[in-house]
Order: sequence, then structure tokens, then C-alpha cells
Amino acid sequence: PAEGSFDKNILTHTTLMKYDDRLPARKVVNTLNRNHSLQLTHSTVLNIVQRVVRAVQYVYEQLKIQVRTFFNVYIDETGIKVQGKQFWIWIFTTITMTFFVIRKSRHCNVVKEVLGEKFNGVINCDGWETYKTYKDDNDNVLLQRCWAHAIREVEALAEKYDEVKPLFKWFQHIFVKVCKARASGKPLSARTRLKEKYEKELRQWIDVTKPYKEMKTVRTKIENGFDHWFTCIIHPEVEPTNNRAERMLREQVVIRKITGTLRNEKGTTANEVMMSLITTWKQQNKNPFLELRALL
Repeated sequence: PAEGSFDKNILTHTTLMKYDDRLPARKVVNTLNRNHSLQLTHSTVLNIVQRVVRAVQYVYEQLKIQVRTFFNVYIDETGIKVQGKQFWIWIFTTITMTFFVIRKSRHCNVVKEVLGEKFNGVINCDGWETYKTYKDDNDNVLLQRCWAHAIREVEALAEKYDEVKPLFKWFQHIFVKVCKARASGKPLSARTRLKEKYEKELRQWIDVTKPYKEMKTVRTKIENGFDHWFTCIIHPEVEPTNNRAERMLREQVVIRKITGTLRNEKGTTANEVMMSLITTWKQQNKNPFLELRALL
């Protein structure tokens, strides 16, 4: 190879063991030694990863540009430690690709950084307020709040308070109607009427829950996001939940439990780049080993 002593096969294997197999550096060393009689040090493993990241960085940047072209993007975030300090892993995922960034901020400037100033699609998200502050070039943003989050919160109260159980069943029933309207195949005018009908029913549900003090927090969340519960009826290609982002984020959560904390900026960048590429390749039913080796 032009750089170092290792060819593309070892570079690929080592990097995928670190990020796809979730092995700490010491276990990568042990595995390569056991399977291939290849003796490396921990620092060599990390150097190999950095060499690979530098080689594929441009593909990662291309992913960000491509994500911006999609009409529907699913976004979520979860905490992670970098040198013991609180950071956030952000995921921006579509039906065919995923883009990760790790930032100290949990505010809308991260959304603007990734999606840009002129994103005119729909964002699937949870109830975090930062998404409402993100504006496109028309000073407007289309959101679809996650029904699964809301249902879980109402269900938790129903399990604790018997008087909430009928309200939970009613809320579930509204969600079922939303799903049926989204999948109905009816023309836009008919779906618009259904949207207005279910908005009135949700407003009625909110009014009925007002005497219940135990439901104040959940009711406030639902009411604050009132304009964003029925976007999926007008745009059927948009899912009514944000489960897609949560599923794609799960692998990062597992890695977080294994590593505990990222050590430095290089490790943070490597995590962003390699997890974005590996996750995207799997979404596209591609072989990560073959894809990464081809890039090298």
C-alpha cells in the first residue's frame, strides 16, 4: 500500500471489527492474533481506523448532501460522553440512508447544520421543542410528532391510575383512525376532511383530560404539538411514529454501553463516519466489507 504496512483487507477487517462487531481495541488485537496470527498493538488498531476514516470522509460528506434531498427525514438524539462531558448523538435517517453527527448541542443549530437552511420536507421527531424552532426558507416547518411516544406516556399513566384507562383507550382509538386515514388511498380533499375531523376529536380529548391533574404533563406535550400530529394524513409517505430513527439509533446505544465514553475528537469523528456508512450500507442491503474495501 502507498501508506503503512497493511493492505485493504486488513484495514477493512480491523475497522469493521471496531464498529460493526463493536469490539474494543484490545479484543480486535486478540481476534486478529487468534484467527490470522497477526500481531498488532492497540495503538496500531486505532491508527488503522483513522487511516480508513480519512480515506472515506468524502463519502460521509456526500451522505449529508443526499439526506437533504429527501422529502421525509426521521431525526432523534441520545446522550453520549466525550472525555466525560455530555454530548449528543444525532441521527438523520431516511428509508435508504442514515447520517450521524455527535455534537455538544441539543438545539436546532444541529438540525440546520445537517439539513441546511432550505429543507422543505417533513421531519419526524419526538416532542423535543428544538424541532419547532427550526425554520425553512418559507419560515415554516412541517413536523410529524411521534404517536408511539405519546401513547407510551398515556399508557404509563393508565397503568398507574384506573381513571385514566378510558382516556388511554380513546387516545389509542384516535391513533388507529389516523393510521387508517393515512393508508386509505383517498384523494387529498377527502384526507384533509378526515384530518380536520380527527383534530376536533383530539381537541375534545384534551378538553376532557383537563380535570385530571395527573395528566397535566402529558396533556401539555400533546397540546403544544397539536399542529403536528396529523401531517401523515396529508402526506401518506410520512410514518405516524419516529420508530425508524429509534431503531437505527439502537446500535449507537449499544456501542455507548460498551465504550462508556469517547476519548477524543478523532474517536468522535471516526464514530460519526463509520457508523453512518455501515448503517447506510445495511439499509441498502449492501455488504459493508465489500463496500468499504472497494472505497480503499
